[in-house]
Amino acid sequence: MYNLFDYLTWRGDLSFRQVPFNDFDAAMLACAVYVDVGDACRTDEGTPLFELGRKMEGRKRPTRDFVVLCDRLLQQMLTTPRWRNAVFSRFVDILDGTRQIQFAALCCDIPEVGRVLCFRGTDNSLIGWREDFAMSYETVPAQNAALAYTEACGGDADLPLYLVGHSKGGNLASYAAVTARPEIQDRIVGAWSLDGPGLNDELIASESYRRVLPRLHALIPEASIIGLLMGANPTQTIIRSAAAGIQQHNVFSWSVLPPCGWDVAEQTTLSSQIIDRTLHDWLREATPEQRRVFMDALFDVLESTGASTTTEMKANLLPQLPNLARAAGGIDRQTGQMILRLMGQLVSLSAANSLDLGLAPALSRAAETAAGFIQSKLNSLEKRNEKRLEQSAETAPVLPPVTALPAGEGKEEPHE
Repeated sequence: MYNLFDYLTWRGDLSFRQVPFNDFDAAMLACAVYVDVGDACRTDEGTPLFELGRKMEGRKRPTRDFVVLCDRLLQQMLTTPRWRNAVFSRFVDILDGTRQIQFAALCCDIPEVGRVLCFRGTDNSLIGWREDFAMSYETVPAQNAALAYTEACGGDADLPLYLVGHSKGGNLASYAAVTARPEIQDRIVGAWSLDGPGLNDELIASESYRRVLPRLHALIPEASIIGLLMGANPTQTIIRSAAAGIQQHNVFSWSVLPPCGWDVAEQTTLSSQIIDRTLHDWLREATPEQRRVFMDALFDVLESTGASTTTEMKANLLPQLPNLARAAGGIDRQTGQMILRLMGQLVSLSAANSLDLGLAPALSRAAETAAGFIQSKLNSLEKRNEKRLEQSAETAPVLPPVTALPAGEGKEEPHE
């Protein structure tokens, strides 16, 4: 099975005049923005790619598997006639726990194409993941940053604009395209979202969304989960993958056909359809406030361990279990009940959708068992609270009737 590296080998010697900017070029830039290109690309003037390799020498190499592949792809891009004259500039990389924002973007000027704005997806920080989940109930800081970045980079040069991103970066590209000023929108040739979450219902119902919709390109793998969250783009290209399940989120697993085409599937997999329908049903039943409380409680517990990344969480999971338990025990009763109910709804919906889509009844029975377990936890929580109230009543001091108090007692002292 061929992938992006093979496409670059097949087409890297051809100019953009010979083969115009396309899905694969968008995918490569959506991967390149995961690489820390450093100070050489932070200025407005930027650095041509044929010089970038030299300026990046001696830097710290990435260690995350996906970013390692992104770095390898960028190093290969630097050597090709197709990319060598492109200029990377205005690189920004923000991670701020106070503002709860994880945002990175890069501007790429291609002489025969125009200006491409590239938005990074989620890194392995808990801040980034928390922001991702918050998209289900509010506009997040990274979306505002993406719009500001687009307005700034798109407003100072009369060039055709392209917006690209993978995962959360795909959502940021779509969000910026839909919310940009009309004069910026008019110059947007296309916005590419590679397995990125969709937009909220309010944006999808807007005139601005309808205006730009024909230029929104959504690419998802056949077992997509992330790319079907919230309001997915109605026109999607579904691509076969060499990976399984959630691992298909990795763009390098997507199958490419020579010389320049995706290995397209007719529809998403059955498991993807079940998850898609279940999450949409659940989000429709849970209010935005319930989603906020749910996500805040979840990430407050995770962050209480002192870990700042998912890597740290996984590496120290066993030692962190007591901290997680203490933090979970600190959740107030009302929030705990709501979380358990939402989890119960999610499991029940999964069971129903499994049956509707023809999956084996055994999976449904397993889901119902899980739902029963959650309900038993709810009942246990209620009983424990009732017992606590009874114990409080039994230990409370019994005061004599007011009429039995000696003269002068039970009266308030006069205030001075």
